[in-house]
Amino acid sequence: MINRKCLVETLLSRPSVIEFFTSVSFLTIAVYLSSVTAMLMGVAFLSLFERKMMGVVQYRLGPNKVSNLHGVIQPFSDAVKLASKQAPIPSSGEGVLYGVSPVIMCMIYLVAWCIPLTHVCQTSKSLVILLALLSCSALWQAISGWAANSAYSSIGSVRAIAQAISFEIVVSVSMLTFIFLSMKGASNEGSSDSSFWLGGLNMVAASLLLLGFLAESGRGPFDLPEGESELVGGYLVDYGGGLYKLIFLAENLACLLIGGVITFVCFPPLSCWKCLAVMTLVILIRSSMPRISFRSMMPLVWVTMLPLLISAMATSMLTT
Repeated sequence: MINRKCLVETLLSRPSVIEFFTSVSFLTIAVYLSSVTAMLMGVAFLSLFERKMMGVVQYRLGPNKVSNLHGVIQPFSDAVKLASKQAPIPSSGEGVLYGVSPVIMCMIYLVAWCIPLTHVCQTSKSLVILLALLSCSALWQAISGWAANSAYSSIGSVRAIAQAISFEIVVSVSMLTFIFLSMKGASNEGSSDSSFWLGGLNMVAASLLLLGFLAESGRGPFDLPEGESELVGGYLVDYGGGLYKLIFLAENLACLLIGGVITFVCFPPLSCWKCLAVMTLVILIRSSMPRISFRSMMPLVWVTMLPLLISAMATSMLTT
């Protein structure tokens, strides 16, 4: 019989094994995998926190039936239930795109969260990459609705594209405002502190950046691509089982991303408590504000928000 202790000692005595486990590539992969695991756990408890907060706002009990710990393991129960259900594919739809779209939507937000773990976040390209990833997410929302080949899902796809195009400009201009403020602060020796809260210098741009991210990720009150009262779920109407779980995971990853980006851009340095405060605000907005109508969304963006944002940007350029 093979002596396991001798075998382990032999393997560890080889320089190649030790070099592999101490190499930069292995450590980088380990950091990525641990970060993804932490994000998935964060999404699980974020869904529980959101349902509890909505229960408090609406004067009702949140999930408290699973376990004796006030429903702490409710997210895991929901995950098992969704995983055990069949994911139907419409016979008249595009089967490949229908199944691939939720996977890509989830992967986009996972890749977006990998940006702070690489050297990309130390360059001026990180915000550009982030905006591109958010735009791709809206595109795959539209593709998932189109692939279902039903009336409600197709209307939801059109809404997703129109909403993404409109609010992407708001997010981009808001980002440019804070980039300008950070560059002005770096050029002044007395304001070169990287922990200075830029959101306090321009609260209008910070507020509009938050609203833009809410619309880009499809959170309430800008969840027009879903629209349960109008479109019976929109692009989600035909999804179920594991595919629906992936879309739900992508939406909650987007909420985590909103908290991280708002904190990093407007209220540095990045910390868990600030992210939690931003995510709490996102949940309160969803639970207390009604969904806006689609016909009022375009005037809101192009007539109200964009001129107000340009005025705020011009004010920052002239006064700082």
